[in-house]
Order: sequence, then structure tokens, then C-alpha cells
Amino acid sequence: MRENTVALVKQYDFPTTAIGDYCGLPAPRISDYLKNRKVPHHHAEQIDEAVEDLVSVREWFGPLTDVRQTAHVRKVADRLKAISPAEALLAQFALKVLNQVFEINPSQTA
Repeated sequence: MRENTVALVKQYDFPTTAIGDYCGLPAPRISDYLKNRKVPHHHAEQIDEAVEDLVSVREWFGPLTDVRQTAHVRKVADRLKAISPAEALLAQFALKVLNQVFEINPSQTA
């Protein structure tokens, strides 16, 4: 799991402080984990889960998502976990339409 988490953090360029704020761990602990240093198992699980949530939110809302806004990201991640597949399809369609209407181009927001 660690290799996947490290790859995702690099791919999405998540700051260690944002991951730490999200899971309640200090940034140096996140950095240790990402550098393959030994961390307690429960911390590793917290970090993996936090990164999964951050990726989920980023996948839905793209680079416009400021992952440093921990409270908002947590609410969105919790809601995404709770929706049904049918709701997910409708939400994805709605986001696609909004992106087209407002001509949001993720490459222009980064």
C-alpha cells in the first residue's frame, strides 16, 4: 500500500502538511512514511486513508480543489463515500456539464 500512496502523493503533488492536517499527524511523520522510514502501523493506515480521500476529492473536482482546506475536503470525502453508484453517475454528469458551461479547463487552473 505504501508504494501506491507514495505514487499518488507524487502524482497529485499533495503537500505533506495538507496530508498531516487531514489525518491529524505532523508533517514530519508524513515525510517519514513517504521516504519509506519506519512509522507505527496505525499511522501508516491513517496516512493511506487520508491520501485515498484526498485523491477521491481531487478526482471528482480536479485541480480546483485546495486540499489544504481540510474541513471542507473531509466533508466532501465523507459524502463521496456515502453516495450510491447511481448518484455518482449523476454527479459526474452534472460536473461535466458545469465544466462545459463555465469552460473550466483544468490545465488552465494549475
